[in-house]
Amino acid sequence: MLKIMLLDNEPIFAGALKIILESIPKQSVVAVINSVTRVEDDCMKYKPDVIIMRDFLFYEQNGFSAAAKVKKSFPEIKIIMVLSSAQEELIQKAQLSGADSCLLSSDEPAYFHTCLWETMKGKNVYPMRDE
Repeated sequence: MLKIMLLDNEPIFAGALKIILESIPKQSVVAVINSVTRVEDDCMKYKPDVIIMRDFLFYEQNGFSAAAKVKKSFPEIKIIMVLSSAQEELIQKAQLSGADSCLLSSDEPAYFHTCLWETMKGKNVYPMRDE
């Protein structure tokens, strides 16, 4: 069973994404967390295989800082960053922070699954960059 942790501070987005992700067998959302401050403790507690987080999360911290924090302490955990757009700057920030893959919040639900499973196979998936 693939253990997924969602990191998002918007309950509607996180709840909808949880339903989408759990609609596929062999994957389970083990936690939905809304705070970057305890992300390392939550990784210890829930032992996720992958974390899906958005690029913009919180006032003082963002998904990029959370990804870097997780990768430093738990390099084995895959990180998929959900970006608000395919701007080259955002994709580069995600890569530099340690995100294994990125997709867009506007992508179709089926693509979330494709990106997730390709990432778990060790592939890096990134959106086409905006001009």
